[in-house]
Amino acid sequence: MMIPALPRIASSPLLALVLAVTLMTSGVHAQKDTLKQGDKAPVPNLGSDIQVISGPMPGPFKEGDTYVIEFWATWCAPCRASIPHINKLYKTFKTEGLHVWGVSNEEPSKIRNYVARKGDGMSYTVISDQSGEIEKAYMSAAGQKGIPTAFVVGPSGRVVYIGHPMAPGFDRAIKLCTSGKYDPVMEERAKPFVENLEKATNANDWRMAHRQLDGLLALDPWIFSDEIFTKYQIYLQGQNDPETANEFMMTQITETYSAKPDVLEDIIYNLLTDPDMQAADPRLKVKAIEVLGESMGTENPRYLSLLALNSHKEGDLRAAVDLQYQAYMAAAGPDRERMRSVLDAYKAEQSRRQGTSSRGGRQRR
Repeated sequence: MMIPALPRIASSPLLALVLAVTLMTSGVHAQKDTLKQGDKAPVPNLGSDIQVISGPMPGPFKEGDTYVIEFWATWCAPCRASIPHINKLYKTFKTEGLHVWGVSNEEPSKIRNYVARKGDGMSYTVISDQSGEIEKAYMSAAGQKGIPTAFVVGPSGRVVYIGHPMAPGFDRAIKLCTSGKYDPVMEERAKPFVENLEKATNANDWRMAHRQLDGLLALDPWIFSDEIFTKYQIYLQGQNDPETANEFMMTQITETYSAKPDVLEDIIYNLLTDPDMQAADPRLKVKAIEVLGESMGTENPRYLSLLALNSHKEGDLRAAVDLQYQAYMAAAGPDRERMRSVLDAYKAEQSRRQGTSSRGGRQRR
C-alpha cells in the first residue's frame, strides 16, 4: 500500500502519525493548478540561498535529459519510505540521463546528518532550500500540499508527471523519458487504462488487470512494452500460474519483440537483476540472449555488455571482465563512458577477490 503524502510542515513523529491517519480518511485536495502536466517546467532558482548537501552538483536543465524534483523532509515517514525506491531508479537510469534532486526546506545540518546516515542509500542530489524558491516554483504553482511529491521533467523540458514517487505513474514516466518513448498524445490515450489497471490490481481483479494491460499494449506495443513485466508478475504471483507466465514471456521474446533489440535488452536485464524475476524459467534468459544476438549482432557493445552481466551474475568474474572489456573497446560516444564505468566496477571487484587493491599491490598473505 502506498503511504499517503503528508502536509509540508515541520512536525514531530507523533504529529506526522496523526496527519497520516487524517489524510488516509479524508484526503488533501490541491487548490491551485497553475502548473500542470504538459507545461514548460520552471527553471529552478539555484542561487546562493540553495545549499547542496550531497550528490552531483545541480545545474540548468539539459535538453534531452530527464529530471526528478522531489520534495521531502527528514521527519516525513512516507518520504523516508520512498527514498530506497527513488535511489534505485536513480542508479538504474543515471547513465541514461536521469538527474534526481531531493529538495527539503529544513536546516542544512539536519539534512546533512540524515543523508550521512543513509550513505550510498541516498546517492542522488540532496538540496536544502530554506528560501522556498524551488518549492514556490513547483509545489505552490501546482497546488500540491503534501510530501513526498515528485515532479518529472522530460527531455523536452516539460512536466510529464506530478505525484507520489511510489505511484506506478512515477516509474513509468522515468522509464519512458529515459528510453525516448514518451509521447504525450499516447499518454493521454493511455490514461483510462492506467487508472483502471490501478483499481484492478488494488482489488486483485486479475482478469480486469489483464484487459487493461492488453489495451495498453494494443495502443503501442513498443511504447508500453514495460507492461509485459506487469502481466508476467500477475500470472506468476497474483494468479500463481508460472507455466502461463513463462509461456507468455517466451512469446514476447520469440515473436512480439524479436525485432526490437531495446525491448529484448530490457527483458534480459530484468531477468538478470530484478528479484521478482528470479523465479523465471532459465530458458527465457537463454532464448532472449540468443534472439538479441540475432537481432543486433553478436559484436554489438550492448550485447557484449549484457553477456558480461550474465557472466557476473553466474559468478564468472573473469569472463565478465573480458566481455565487458570487449564491449568497452567496441563502444563509442556516451555508451563508451558507460561501458568503462561498468568495466572499472568489475575490475575493482576482481581485485578485491584476489586480495589486491584496484590500483594494484601485493597479494595478502
